[in-house]
Amino acid sequence: MRGRGKRADLPPSIGRVALLSVTAGIVALLVSVPIILGVATASPLAALIIALLAIVLCVAVMGIVANRMVNKMVDNEMARRTQKKEGD
Repeated sequence: MRGRGKRADLPPSIGRVALLSVTAGIVALLVSVPIILGVATASPLAALIIALLAIVLCVAVMGIVANRMVNKMVDNEMARRTQKKEGD
């Protein structure tokens, strides 16, 4: 039975990019919720501002993760094409 090998060898998947970027956004929100709840006891306005910043952070993290994954896939594909041309 043959193993799957390295994950970098797997074909590009939009589903994997979407899943991992949404997961990163959820983690960012989960980290910010206790902070928001702690600040809410002292100042509801400050908690609202922090919650809005958490949403912006969530979107930024999702974009960064997706961008890095797509760039890695493009680099792998370019390297594969270069090796294929050199082999011809």
